[in-house]
Amino acid sequence: MPIEEHQEQASKEPTVDAEPESTETEPEGESAPEIKAGPELTPVEYVFPEGMELADEDKAEIVGVLNKHKITQEGLAELTEVTKKQMEKAVKQTQDASIEAWTKQTKAWEEASSKDEEFGGAKFEENLKGPIKTALDKYGTQKMREDFDALGIGNYPELLRFLYRVGKDSQESKFVTGSPAGDGKTAAEKLYPSMPKK
Repeated sequence: MPIEEHQEQASKEPTVDAEPESTETEPEGESAPEIKAGPELTPVEYVFPEGMELADEDKAEIVGVLNKHKITQEGLAELTEVTKKQMEKAVKQTQDASIEAWTKQTKAWEEASSKDEEFGGAKFEENLKGPIKTALDKYGTQKMREDFDALGIGNYPELLRFLYRVGKDSQESKFVTGSPAGDGKTAAEKLYPSMPKK
């Protein structure tokens, strides 16, 4: 057969497409274990953890999710324990952060008060024991002092400023001299009222 005819006949023969290569890859190592689903339960049958107070409709909603994902009673217990630990951890972190922030705030107040231009500086300790203490002793109560300490506001600059001004006014009023007009008493009689008159 001539070469031309052989090529023409070959071109007319149907071609067979090659099978596509599989794109699926075999999982490495052992295959994942088969999850055995537990029997579908009702809200009454599910035993919720102790202390977990839920309304009936909430229980039904939770159990619906558990059944949907085929979570057994044992799985619920494990999930609850993990969630509880995570919540306790989150609460502690929040509390620690709050305590740290408040501690920084009270220290900042203390520093600001000690440097205050009105009652702080070189006479800060003197003013604490003088006018500020005078105001607390005269108008304050033991409960108020305890609350100041408990709340950590004893170093709040504006509170100390208020007490300083009140105490200062109270101290200055003690030095006002003079007697009511027309009392007719001499200086000696005012100093020694029990002295017999001449």
